[in-house]
Amino acid sequence: MLRRLFFLPRQLPLAVLLATCCSAGAHAAPLSEVVRDVLRQHPDLRTSVALLDAAGERVSQARSAFLPSIGLDAVSSDSKDTQFGQPLDRTTRRTDAFVRWNLFHGMADAAGLRMTEQDSLAAEGDLADAHEKVAMQVTTAYVDVLRLRQRMELARDYVADYQRLDDDVRKRVEA
Repeated sequence: MLRRLFFLPRQLPLAVLLATCCSAGAHAAPLSEVVRDVLRQHPDLRTSVALLDAAGERVSQARSAFLPSIGLDAVSSDSKDTQFGQPLDRTTRRTDAFVRWNLFHGMADAAGLRMTEQDSLAAEGDLADAHEKVAMQVTTAYVDVLRLRQRMELARDYVADYQRLDDDVRKRVEA
């Protein structure tokens, strides 16, 4: 049913490369694993998948207009009436069985089917768009976290250097 799972924008391979380079010293899960986990659980994607499934069901429903329908109709009523002082039994018992096959409906059925198929394609495109957006957001956040981790390490080194410098200055002042 899903012909195209998702499309990747041109910036995503660059972001993946950048994240891979930045993750060399960081203790983080691989980007592909993080993206896969988020894509599996993201509510926008679940909604898009549900809408795509519903569109597929509407296509099946529209196709059913081309099939015959079979039915059975039964009516039963008990009625007593009086006419000219005489009791009259107006009890009705009727059963109808029918088979209908719509051979021509002014092309409404064919147009309805085409419309639902287009809706299904649109829902598929919406799902692909949602995949792309979420994957890009996750990749951006991942790269930001890795960049900030790297900056934290540099800041710790910077603070350690200043503490050593402070200790050296104190030793010289005391001497």
